[in-house]
Amino acid sequence: MEEPIKKDLEYFFEEILKNIRKRPASDFIHYFLESIDEYRKLNKNYDEIIKHPVDLLMIKKKLELNQYKKPRFFFKDFKLVIQNSKTYNKNNPDMLKATRKLNSYYKEMAARFQVSLEDQIHSCGCLDELVLELVKINPNSVAMDYTDESVHLLLDNLTTDQKVQLENFLKEKKKEKIKIKKEKHESKTLSDRCSSSPMV
Repeated sequence: MEEPIKKDLEYFFEEILKNIRKRPASDFIHYFLESIDEYRKLNKNYDEIIKHPVDLLMIKKKLELNQYKKPRFFFKDFKLVIQNSKTYNKNNPDMLKATRKLNSYYKEMAARFQVSLEDQIHSCGCLDELVLELVKINPNSVAMDYTDESVHLLLDNLTTDQKVQLENFLKEKKKEKIKIKKEKHESKTLSDRCSSSPMV
């Protein structure tokens, strides 16, 4: 990873650690500052439920050793910490609350970090539609598996104007995802209200 980008990630990551340390000692979020290995020793079923353990200490070490070739791999690990906690602690209200707090820190960091077009492609969650859009933007684009190398090739073949078109497409897809998520939440809220209404 390029040094300026690495420095940015290190800065944002350290800001998250500072925010965690500022929380009261009784806050369960402090568990995220500990090694997951200790947690695994105390919880014998952890490895049965979580297939890819990762913690903030591992992420910090990988950052220091510059083992993240692209920012998206850093963000992927961070999101995995959050997802693993949600999965394992689904019946632990205190840890779920701490996980939501960590997720809010993560979202704030991700929003402040300028994600490259390449990383946007990998995180859009709409690769089938993206292939069709690329073909419309640049007829010379060939549908292929989205490996790191293939994404580089696709982007190299796009003009500046075509890249702007692609960025606009990704922005629209992001808006669609937010809209769908909002509609699902509103629908669930309405359903919960109906189910809790007293029978007449």
